[in-house]
Amino acid sequence: MKKSILMILTLVLSTTVFLSACEDSDKGSKKPSSDASKNNTYDLVYYEVLNNGDAEDAKTDVAYKENGSSKVKHYHPSLDHVYEHIIDDGDEKPHVVKDGKKFFIYRPPYMTYGDDDFSGKVEDKSDVKK
Repeated sequence: MKKSILMILTLVLSTTVFLSACEDSDKGSKKPSSDASKNNTYDLVYYEVLNNGDAEDAKTDVAYKENGSSKVKHYHPSLDHVYEHIIDDGDEKPHVVKDGKKFFIYRPPYMTYGDDDFSGKVEDKSDVKK
């Protein structure tokens, strides 16, 4: 009995170690190459993930402007080739890095909660009637 429990525990532990190692090796593909970051960075116009109920895969639309151009380019890569990164710095502009078939989207969070201090003066304090 103890031997079977020990074997199961060993199997679970080794599987956990193996899966975590696989996850770590995949992280390298979630960052663009330095060459692509330098040469293929564009202003992001928008990025959407769309899905119709009958489709097997989600459809994506990446829209960006190349080299300060006013013309917007659209690409529809597979969702497997799109990697999103959330920008922490409020001064950094949303952008996309194209690295072969992979698209790396750098965007601000969809929602932010401002806890910043503000000041003001109450001009009028009237009741709203229904």
